[in-house]
Amino acid sequence: MEEKETFIEQEKKFLKELLEKYRIENPKEEINLEEEIKRIEEEMKRMEEEDPSIIERAEEFWDNLLFEEEDDENDLENEEFNIEKKERVYTLKNKIKIIHKYEENTLNLDNCGTKLLKIEKYNKDGKMEIECFYQHGLLKKIIYYNEDQTINNIDYFDIYYDSKQSSISDIYLFFLSEMDKYFKIKNLEESDIKIYANTEYGFEFVGNYPSDMIKANKESQTLKILKDDIEIEQEDIEDFINELKSFPTVTEYYSNNKIIKKDIFKVERIMEISDSCIFYANLSLDGVLEKTEKYNDNNEIDEIEEINRHIRVVNADFGDYLPRIEFNLKKYYNVNN
Repeated sequence: MEEKETFIEQEKKFLKELLEKYRIENPKEEINLEEEIKRIEEEMKRMEEEDPSIIERAEEFWDNLLFEEEDDENDLENEEFNIEKKERVYTLKNKIKIIHKYEENTLNLDNCGTKLLKIEKYNKDGKMEIECFYQHGLLKKIIYYNEDQTINNIDYFDIYYDSKQSSISDIYLFFLSEMDKYFKIKNLEESDIKIYANTEYGFEFVGNYPSDMIKANKESQTLKILKDDIEIEQEDIEDFINELKSFPTVTEYYSNNKIIKKDIFKVERIMEISDSCIFYANLSLDGVLEKTEKYNDNNEIDEIEEINRHIRVVNADFGDYLPRIEFNLKKYYNVNN
């Protein structure tokens, strides 16, 4: 225990020094607030003198935008619950239907996140557009269909154990060893354990953990991935369900039923550090679109494009009826380092 406390102290000291080094090498640009306000006022005055109607047109633009938002065809028109079929059906104003399907033993559709099995999206003509598959309420696959019902692309996902901690020595602090039977193991490269400083410009890469720190905490290179189609006892899943997270592994793109392109994803272990108020450190997993592979007619890789951009998975909740992969709104810089 004393050895671990000593490591945590050393780790914190290392992270603070790394952050201080970044601050020294990248001094914050001071902004004179009074001068900035004056500059903006002068710019607005100049624009109005050049075009007296600009203010009126800007107000009209925002009024129209607000009106459009209030009358968006993608807004919800109707929501139905079918307890017998274990379905929740959303009908949008444009007549698109999105159906959430749950396990047969679901009793309460208002509190059934872990029992979500599938989400289907149908266009106004009743044709399937998107099909999402879940394991214990966590995303495993999304299929996107063309108008003729052929497959356009498929997103595949793995489900990771991701408990946020403040030290690489505490990654599996609350993980019960008897739960290992539900997981398979994958190893991270040392280069995929990265440190980012939270700055006014986004999350700036400041370095990797030293090799000796990683070797002293070998679990920092261990990823626990939920086994496919495994049955988990209810009392067990309650112990770690909130620590599970879906990350994409690959997206396959099709044309005439042949793969023409693949997006290859990976996860990194990211330590975010900041001293904006008090020093804090937050370690978690993050998804990265690593590269894109393009295929020729012989199903051979014709071209590889390195991407290395952080992504996030938007879940089907809080007004989002469908999940999706998108680039992370957080700005991570120097992801290749």
